[in-house]
Amino acid sequence: MTIDVGVTGSFFWLATRSTRFWPIWAFGFALADIVISMAGAILPRTQLFAYHTGLGIYAYLALGALALGTYRLPRDATPQQRRGLRAQWKAPTQI
Repeated sequence: MTIDVGVTGSFFWLATRSTRFWPIWAFGFALADIVISMAGAILPRTQLFAYHTGLGIYAYLALGALALGTYRLPRDATPQQRRGLRAQWKAPTQI
């Protein structure tokens, strides 16, 4: 569960600082994975097959979002596109 929370936090950090959509999807799938883990702890009579299937589905969907986001980056992308950060949206600092 600790690893799931760390991965979800990393995807959230990436989703809030990136201009791409795949981190948002990966964050949502990782969050669903945590919800399923908590539901499995709260509802102990849940069938083990349903619990593990739910965990696996959302884990593979998060991995698929990561792979698709990597694949869709153009090979001739500019350095700014490759970084994908929202640095240009930060408020200017006053001296």
